Amino acid sequence: VIPQLWSIGIVTRFIEPKSKYVLRDEEIPGAHNEIKSHTITSKYVVPMPISLPAPSAQSSRNSFSRGAHVLALYPGDSRFVKGVVSAAPGDSGGRRSYVVTFDPAELNPGEAPSAAVPASYIVALPACLVEQMYLQGNGG
Repeated sequence: VIPQLWSIGIVTRFIEPKSKYVLRDEEIPGAHNEIKSHTITSKYVVPMPISLPAPSAQSSRNSFSRGAHVLALYPGDSRFVKGVVSAAPGDSGGRRSYVVTFDPAELNPGEAPSAAVPASYIVALPACLVEQMYLQGNGG
């Protein structure tokens, strides 16, 4: 299975006849990436709010229970990585972030398998990935 790259981007154009978006990668401060442009189909676009709440802010849009499959912004990078919520904010110790265990197939060598991720940098796993997980027998 080839991992898919999910990153933060800004829609710069919609190509209506093809139902495709042109996205510009958005660099996160401290991330090591170059700005690129991509043309992708709408099933791979996950809308984000125009402005993000404070990193510790939580709402129904980003409220996940332990075991939830999510896309989470990998710390210090601008890419979202598939993962599973290991601990939610407020679990023991008054944690303000989620602890996400990332899919090892999506990580680069030497990257931590789990990390604390602020609630505003986690989104529900897109339907196309949920479907892919179930087709591969990993939906559990």
